[in-house]
Amino acid sequence: MTATSGTCVWLNAARGCRTKVRFVGDEILATLEHDGYATIPDAAEPSQVAAARADLEAILERTPSGRDDFEGHRTQRVYALFAKTRTLDAFAVHPQVLAVLDEVLGHYQLSAPTGISIGAGETAQPLHPDDGIYPLPRPHPELVVNVMWPLEDFTEATGRPASCRAATGGSTSGPARTRLRSRWK
Repeated sequence: MTATSGTCVWLNAARGCRTKVRFVGDEILATLEHDGYATIPDAAEPSQVAAARADLEAILERTPSGRDDFEGHRTQRVYALFAKTRTLDAFAVHPQVLAVLDEVLGHYQLSAPTGISIGAGETAQPLHPDDGIYPLPRPHPELVVNVMWPLEDFTEATGRPASCRAATGGSTSGPARTRLRSRWK
């Protein structure tokens, strides 16, 4: 997970992330505005997660590790996921995610369906805005919304917290250079 210039929606799909609380509509948007990210617990059925994980694990068996420091030498990245498996189709058209995209971006397209398996001991990427490829002066309206579907728990045992990080803080105050903020206010 990279920090973004905009919004990140983390959908807790892994078994250990299940909870009875559900965020809907305005609550998600308010959380995005305040924190720069939001989670949607119970966003996928366990059977969907199991099928997606099984397919991704099979694909990863034939996927090399990254080719540079930014991609990660211990990280595997599967690009063009929808050309390789149909088990992720429902994730791409999840109604709560589409509702958030409608509100935050208005017009949008799915641009980079990627599966990422971060290897043990991987070096974290530097914090960077994912919309940095667009030569627009800051601040500017949201251009990118990243949606992350973790298919396993993020725990110290899996090493994921150290390698998956995001700068949080939406429109809250704080040192502007130490965190990327939602809507770049």
